[in-house]
Amino acid sequence: MRSHGFVPDARAVLAAPEGMPTAGGGSMQATDPTPGVLVAGAGNALLACDRIGPMVLEAIGDRYGGDVELCDIGCTALALLDHLDGQDLLVVIDACIGRGEPGDVFTVEPDLDALLAPGTSAHQVGPVEALVVARHLWPERLPKRVVLLLAETGAIDEATEAAAFERVIKQLDREIDDWRRRRGGVPAVRALRLEEQHDR
Repeated sequence: MRSHGFVPDARAVLAAPEGMPTAGGGSMQATDPTPGVLVAGAGNALLACDRIGPMVLEAIGDRYGGDVELCDIGCTALALLDHLDGQDLLVVIDACIGRGEPGDVFTVEPDLDALLAPGTSAHQVGPVEALVVARHLWPERLPKRVVLLLAETGAIDEATEAAAFERVIKQLDREIDDWRRRRGGVPAVRALRLEEQHDR
């Protein structure tokens, strides 16, 4: 881990849930050029209150296979624009303060039809504002669905950070699993288990 303090136990947190492919277990192969999923981590890996995005990206690696792209946009939300390509799903992982109790995780689907507030400067642009810019300038590059996974990091300590980390990973698993189901795919791990049962 690049960050200091809490280091999650990747073996425990990243044990594949029922029906999810693992890095070595293969993944559903796309049969058409339809864009897949983009997972973007936002934040500063050196700050405990802002590092959840980079931490999750570093931990998941190639967990979801080749049809899921990862990008670390750091503290420059406009960098997200370079990665938009009309994907089916964009998941942005970021910290938030003041939404709830420390360690809470919120799933938000933002309104990208909203206009930027008058006087908004580049110093105030977060992932949502960057997506609003894309919505007005390059609508064809905007992902079909956008989900924000926001972890409450106000007054966070190691225990609440660990809990938030696990909740984000589990929700990310659900989002990607749901996306694969909507495409009519069968997750590789589940398919393998069915074959093993058939061979018995």
